[in-house]
Amino acid sequence: MTSLFEWAVIVLSSISGATLVADNINLSQQTTAIIVLALMVVGIAIQAGWLKWRDARFSGSSIKKWTQRPEEVSNVRVFYFNKKSSGKPVPAGNLELTPVSQALVIRAPGQVNGLVWNRPVAVRVQRVQRVQRVQAPGLEMPVTQAPQDVPVYDYTRLAQMLILGVGLLGSALIWLVFEPF
Repeated sequence: MTSLFEWAVIVLSSISGATLVADNINLSQQTTAIIVLALMVVGIAIQAGWLKWRDARFSGSSIKKWTQRPEEVSNVRVFYFNKKSSGKPVPAGNLELTPVSQALVIRAPGQVNGLVWNRPVAVRVQRVQRVQRVQAPGLEMPVTQAPQDVPVYDYTRLAQMLILGVGLLGSALIWLVFEPF
């Protein structure tokens, strides 16, 4: 019964909060309805995540459903950039190529899973030459040079950001021009 009451409070508070926010914005009825619906869904999702985190943190029983120990839940960060991480080196002739990436991780409080976005940062190039040692014939010893990071320019992401910026700027200009005073 308590769970039903908690969900009722979550839904009602999300509806009332979304309505309160949307009532203070002067937009058309269709736009206001879309904003109310979106804010309501976001409110329910955030409160449901908090409810799941709280249950996992304090009861310890529902956490087992999500295959995580209670002490791990408190250590999970919600939003962070991962430092650069290197992949497995790939031999290419006398070179070793290692991909280097950076990850953006967004998680709900108490959740193991979330949104992970990896983006390429560089390719680490290391030249490996094989030379034969004089002391032990037939034994090859790799001689390596210092690795060099070659940056990766993500032109697709740049184009996406440019399209998003032009779209937002165009929307703002259209709104300013056609706004009835």
